[in-house]
Amino acid sequence: MQAGRLNNSEQARRVKKREHVSKRIYKGIKRLHVRKQKRRKRYKEKSYTNK
Repeated sequence: MQAGRLNNSEQARRVKKREHVSKRIYKGIKRLHVRKQKRRKRYKEKSYTNK
């Protein structure tokens, strides 16, 4: 990557923004995934007790 080409403040701002956005997205995905796992677990337990 060519760091010298872009003026540093602009690049730093861009990187920070990207990190922030990606972190937020990742958090959202993680939360959804955890919720899904919990639901699946509950559903599995129910199905086992029904048999």
